[in-house]
Amino acid sequence: MTASSHTVFAVITGGGTSGHVIPAMAIAELLQDAGISKDQLHFVGSSTGIETTLVPSSGISMSLLTVQGFGRVLSFQALKRNIRTIKILRNATRNAERILSSLRPAVVVSVGGYASVPATRAAKKLNIPVVTVSYDRQPGLATRLQARSAAAVAVAYLPSKFKNASLTGAPVRRVLRNLDLSSTRADARRRLSIPIDRKVICITGGSLGSAKLNSVARTLVERNQNRSDICVIHLTGQRYIGCTCGLNRPWRCKMYTAHLTLSLRARVQALWLNYQRLALPVFWFRGVGQQKITKPQMQVGSVISAGRKS
Repeated sequence: MTASSHTVFAVITGGGTSGHVIPAMAIAELLQDAGISKDQLHFVGSSTGIETTLVPSSGISMSLLTVQGFGRVLSFQALKRNIRTIKILRNATRNAERILSSLRPAVVVSVGGYASVPATRAAKKLNIPVVTVSYDRQPGLATRLQARSAAAVAVAYLPSKFKNASLTGAPVRRVLRNLDLSSTRADARRRLSIPIDRKVICITGGSLGSAKLNSVARTLVERNQNRSDICVIHLTGQRYIGCTCGLNRPWRCKMYTAHLTLSLRARVQALWLNYQRLALPVFWFRGVGQQKITKPQMQVGSVISAGRKS
């Protein structure tokens, strides 16, 4: 397949939760920054995932597949569900083959998760190179399996378990890469009703939330309820919003939002508790993280270019 025969440059696949979709959108933005137009990009995800609401605003074309993940619990019900999942996966892979055959991408970029499985399986059958982007300290099952045959693997951490890994850092959205904290912090504090003398601690575990992380956050606040020098913003995930009952100062609890810009602007040496799916692995203390991530983020596109076939 020659470069001129490609209908699109890259198909980006993955999804289900914002922990996969937001990095996928960041990769799309980085490719656009490198000169790839939106018309040359396409997203393949799950018909039931958060990508159905997050991707359309990007202006990137999208195909949605009926797909679900395998259950990890040992039970008869889980076994029946997994048998259904195999059938669903086969159908989704056939649909993904039709999509890729039509689009003829130069490369398929996977951000992991069960939603990435059909397109990467189809790419392997069609001899289309796959670039796997792994931004977790502990890669998920789909990422581990895809990395075995991937043309290249972009990772956020070293050392890596993957033999063909290239250190790029984690993909971060343009709104955060271009964030000017100094000019917007005061306005953000006013809108969030945070006194200027408070240090901000923002805790988030992703769009679905994490019971374990929420428990740790609650313990943190319980131990510091009498402190007047901090403000904790806790993004719980919608299903865990009830965990906030009974605690007030200095806790501000919200459901997860994909737009964390306002909280970032408000921080003064804000502590970010990184947790597995968070796509900001090196945003630690003010002035430190930005130096570490600015240059590596731009290398994601280089790895994608290196992994594709000409």
